[in-house]
Amino acid sequence: MTTYDTDPRVQALVSKLLYWARTANELSESRAALAELRHALPERERLRAAPFVAPFLGNTPQENEKWFYLVACLFATHRNYKAGQSLGHAFRAIKDKSGGMETRFLHLLSADPRRLPDLLRPAVALLAAHDVPLDWYCLLDDALHWNARDKPRQHKLARDFYFDGNHSDANNSPSQDDNQLQDDDTKGTSDAPQD
Repeated sequence: MTTYDTDPRVQALVSKLLYWARTANELSESRAALAELRHALPERERLRAAPFVAPFLGNTPQENEKWFYLVACLFATHRNYKAGQSLGHAFRAIKDKSGGMETRFLHLLSADPRRLPDLLRPAVALLAAHDVPLDWYCLLDDALHWNARDKPRQHKLARDFYFDGNHSDANNSPSQDDNQLQDDDTKGTSDAPQD
């Protein structure tokens, strides 16, 4: 499971998004908030989300505000949540269901922060089409740290995508085929003429 020491602003915004999703059937205010966030997904419309996002920004640096807006709008298009389900886990869940998943995922991982929003929109749409949940706390936290030196978030997401957690030390020990290759190599060197 992916866990992060998440910024309180991230916690507050995503908790509110989850509340709106949970209460959308009962409360018209929740339905209206989610509808407005969906309409604000195109970048030219993003400020429509201000009444729902800006109260959670606090002293967020201006260059990071875009991630709060983007993730809130993406959430409104795909409200399926699962704690610990990073983008890497989510893509792994569908890699066999849709062609080119690995290529798409690697393209996303290598994205410059300026291109990331353009790649996250179709990625989340793809997850929504396959009804794959996402940990929205993790997504926002990852986006906020995307430009970190040495790319620790991207490395973590790659591990989540490629490592299924079912490997053990027994699985990493040499197989019988590996041992046979070693024996064959040894035989080959012992039969070689000595100088």
